[in-house]
Amino acid sequence: MQQIFHLTCPVLTALALLLPAASALALSDSDAQTFYSSSSEYRKAYDAMNAAWDAVKQKGTPAQMAALRDSQRYWLGKVRDSAVGNIMAQHLDPAQKYALVTKVRVFKMEAFAQQAANGSKPVAVSGTVSRMNDLDGDGWGICSPVSVKGASQSSCLYVAHLSDLSADSPLRATLESAANDGRKIEIRGRLLSPDGFDPASVSIPDQPAKADAAGQSEGAGDGVQSGDAAPTRAVPGKTAREAGK
Repeated sequence: MQQIFHLTCPVLTALALLLPAASALALSDSDAQTFYSSSSEYRKAYDAMNAAWDAVKQKGTPAQMAALRDSQRYWLGKVRDSAVGNIMAQHLDPAQKYALVTKVRVFKMEAFAQQAANGSKPVAVSGTVSRMNDLDGDGWGICSPVSVKGASQSSCLYVAHLSDLSADSPLRATLESAANDGRKIEIRGRLLSPDGFDPASVSIPDQPAKADAAGQSEGAGDGVQSGDAAPTRAVPGKTAREAGK
């Protein structure tokens, strides 16, 4: 369940083969299976990841699928458990924390799937704010993917604290340039209660940045890097997608 791969067959061994043996996952297969069976939040998040993976598989290019697999491996091995550990909300149980982190991942996967479906066709700025319970002030404000012409992939908008989400709240996001030349595309807008996002401005630098942008794609939206594009399938315990298979 923790892994995002196809549920069509037990891929419990797939992750073991794809992930480094040294990376001890905090979420065991048995725990993932239990979460999937007992937590509707985790189950929905898990199924959403599989759906996003399938969307890229159906409409994405071989290169996009390869990027998705690599990104999922990284997310499973380096990001997911750390992100869960950073959630300090006492009122959330382990299943809810993993569900929350998975939801953030799904945002990025859906954006990647949208990009695959659109191909090179420009996409306008758009997005809706998704209100979530305040995690004891840990600063998670999340919205749906925002795609911008000239950006290599979509991102999510964040605010300092969910309690700050009110009418006209400023929102901002930074995306990598599609040219991979180091340029940063800045998106600024405001929140329109209760769930509308008004893209006030989009700024795309004319000149590329001097710094090398090559390995700076991982981790933008969910505390990871923008580089983590999408997952593979996750089966309760482990899926083919999650392992990036």
